[in-house]
Amino acid sequence: MSKFSRESNMEIPWLKLMMVSVFVMVGGALQCHRCAERKIDGKEDKAKSVACDSASIITCDESLDQCVTQHLRYTRNVGAKSVHQDATVYGCSVQGAQECKDSEADLNKNIPSLKDFKCSVSYCQKDLL
Repeated sequence: MSKFSRESNMEIPWLKLMMVSVFVMVGGALQCHRCAERKIDGKEDKAKSVACDSASIITCDESLDQCVTQHLRYTRNVGAKSVHQDATVYGCSVQGAQECKDSEADLNKNIPSLKDFKCSVSYCQKDLL
């Protein structure tokens, strides 16, 4: 084996490592906001809201390929009073996910008085950079 071919073979792993590092640094990972605005009867529920600012930007898991915005609206009973709740939730998702169906199922489990559930979802496949 010549000196040239031995040196060339040794350089290839370093080249691959360098290419992977550049890919990760340049933006191989999707970033989305993880935040929420929640309202009860039209007034912001500050205890359950999370500001959508630079602190709410996260790097999504590799298995998640898009950012999602989910709008939820429903009515529930709190004691004898009926209240309207609205939420806009931002995060990471995967193509083909069923956010509305899953959210309704979760809410039905936890809120027996759930009524008038409405949901819409929008997706974005571009990161924040």
